[in-house]
Amino acid sequence: MGVMISMLGFALFLMGQASPASAESAPADIIVTAAKPPTPKEARHFVRSISIESDGQLARFGDPVCPRVLGLEESAARVMEGRFRMVAQEAGILVGSANCRPNALMVFVEDGHALIEELYHKQPGWLGGLTSYEIARLREASGPVRIWRSISLQNEDGQTQHGGILRVLSGSVINPQTQQAIDGAVLVFDNSATLGKTVRQLADYAALRLLAKTRPPAAAGETATILSLFDQADSAAPIMMTSIDQQYLRALYKGPGNRSAGVKKNDIARNVARAPRQSP
Repeated sequence: MGVMISMLGFALFLMGQASPASAESAPADIIVTAAKPPTPKEARHFVRSISIESDGQLARFGDPVCPRVLGLEESAARVMEGRFRMVAQEAGILVGSANCRPNALMVFVEDGHALIEELYHKQPGWLGGLTSYEIARLREASGPVRIWRSISLQNEDGQTQHGGILRVLSGSVINPQTQQAIDGAVLVFDNSATLGKTVRQLADYAALRLLAKTRPPAAAGETATILSLFDQADSAAPIMMTSIDQQYLRALYKGPGNRSAGVKKNDIARNVARAPRQSP
């Protein structure tokens, strides 16, 4: 279970740490037009740039996703959770019921670094699913957003180990016998970095970071993506998830989860290159 052993307890802990922040509502009268779809070469570069592998595969949620927002005013938090659910459903991702157990946390705090240090020194169990290297990277992170995930090994049917044994049926280089599953994930925003951002922008950014193991692209502005939301070099960050981002999520969750990272990236890139222009 790793990091998510006490996800509910972690949420309760954070509720006592975070002071409600406010976020702007998304304007209703803005017309959105997606940028020109990338060429196949550009799509492959984009997918490679934002995708983070886990043991040679691309991890994704197997269980229904259950979002929870902490640290925002109640009304904004509910809107953000609703938007997150909508994005997930449109990508073909299973979503939990209204009273589900949270496994995708979006947290707003004054100082993300201070929160990580408090967890490390006082509540290390909530980082128990991370390696020493991952914890060190998390503590050294200096940006406005911090994220960590609990990932487990499952067989091709989505079953986990029982009694130390993982039953597998068949496999190949293209389709291994196992797959990497995201059991839960936490995304922490520094309040100061969210000023001027809308709830929709924050929800869409969180969705692409939490539902997939992704990172912002190395070079800002090359491809239109919500992942550039906090990149100061990109003054024209999208006001919502782009059609390219949507195609990425849809392709990631389409088909079996036990594909090799190389095969899956190629599948995703083909879909990204076919991203339609976004309608108003």
